[in-house]
Amino acid sequence: MEPTRQFESPRTSSQPLQPERLIGEDGREIQPWEITLGKTIFYLTIAAGLWFF
Repeated sequence: MEPTRQFESPRTSSQPLQPERLIGEDGREIQPWEITLGKTIFYLTIAAGLWFF
């Protein structure tokens, strides 16, 4: 049996890897906690709507 080969993806740029930044419509960078808070509010709103439906 041959040992398994590990796949290495080619680097697309010479810059170090950085997490992708999200930019809002007003040009401001959106922080990860803002996304989490927005999703939480959204799902709680849906749950409350279904509760009273």
